[in-house]
Amino acid sequence: MEQELGAAVFQRTSFGLQITEAGILYKNFLRQTCEHYELLQQQLLVQPTQITLGMSRSSIHLYGSVIAKALQQQGNSPNFIIKTSGIINGQVRRNELSYAIISEPVQFFEDVRYTILADEFFDIVSHHAIQLKPNQPDFTLLVLSKTCVYTTKVVQWLESENINYQLKEIDSVGTIKDLLQLPRMAAVLNTKLIEPQDQLTEHLIPIDRTTKTYFICHNSVPSLLLPSLKKN
Repeated sequence: MEQELGAAVFQRTSFGLQITEAGILYKNFLRQTCEHYELLQQQLLVQPTQITLGMSRSSIHLYGSVIAKALQQQGNSPNFIIKTSGIINGQVRRNELSYAIISEPVQFFEDVRYTILADEFFDIVSHHAIQLKPNQPDFTLLVLSKTCVYTTKVVQWLESENINYQLKEIDSVGTIKDLLQLPRMAAVLNTKLIEPQDQLTEHLIPIDRTTKTYFICHNSVPSLLLPSLKKN
């Protein structure tokens, strides 16, 4: 030890060892090191609380980064569960999820709090002009989810007008935009997911293309996340 320090830690006398001034400094250093190590161990044992959120694919693209940032600022860790709004609504009622963001629920439960987070707008878009009329060749409709409210509204209109189509679920907005380069490809997308540089053709159809997005949680769960979401 003295060789490593380059100084005498003990003074050797006929009465035994006596600690030197260098030894006292070294003892204080070791005590502080032990205290810091114990503090480090305590910090490593403290794990952030994991918050489980249910979201649709559209919602995760729109709100995922905002939610993750808000939770991390609160010292929490997000765990996203991607499912349809109907399934998520039931999971919140059963207290299986901490929070959820869903599009207009089919059913409102009394023991779940529903707060409107935003009004959303969607449309059919493509890179090519597609005639949405009867007796035309099939076109492929790309969607993030086959069961979301956007898809349901558009599909109901297509079928009521006897328009030939094929439905294909793609879980990535980027992949959808790449596939739109192909002929006879269209997509149902939230307009917030469409960038100005995309230069997509809009296909206006005579249906209500607005929906509401809800933040929901069980009545027994505090809405700690909601203020951060509204702020952002």
